[in-house]
Amino acid sequence: EGERFFLDTSSLQAGLTLGKTKTAKFELLVQPRYGFKSDGDPLLDGLDNRGSTAEAGFRTQWSRAGYTAQLGYYTGIGNNTEGQAIDLAFSYSYIHDSWLLVPSLEWRWEDRALVHHLYGINAMQARTDRALYNGKATIITSAGLTVLYEKPDAWLVFGSLVYQRAGDGIRSSPIVGRDDGFMVSAGVGWTL
Repeated sequence: EGERFFLDTSSLQAGLTLGKTKTAKFELLVQPRYGFKSDGDPLLDGLDNRGSTAEAGFRTQWSRAGYTAQLGYYTGIGNNTEGQAIDLAFSYSYIHDSWLLVPSLEWRWEDRALVHHLYGINAMQARTDRALYNGKATIITSAGLTVLYEKPDAWLVFGSLVYQRAGDGIRSSPIVGRDDGFMVSAGVGWTL
């Protein structure tokens, strides 16, 4: 099978792959940690912006017979961030003819400092319709399906659908209007 090149502009990664069949991988990475601006949303009126920043960490992955387990640890870096997170994910790659289907489950634990930084309300920001809130550690759960179809002339068509549900530490915040949602992505590529 030919080598594939993937460009991910959302993170900077350096890794080591172990084993002839690429069964284990270890990566060091820096990736964005997104914040929000409070302008324009009445629910966020009067809040300080929670600026985007970066997190650094490591991710390790083990694969065997189509099954993959992944564990990652991340900590905030830069002037405008706090907190730590741990990811645990499982997936299975099912291949049939030119199709690849990958169902997945992921859990992301975020510590109290990270949840408070993103969703907390301090005494100066509290008001009658927005109570004081000190964030608490929580787990975010995601379930997804990625589909890839490879055409004989080296073209790829791919897409994914992910459902994500925030944990109690986020759902309890008075600035969270919805605690779940779907993410959809699609694209076209080619192999060299």
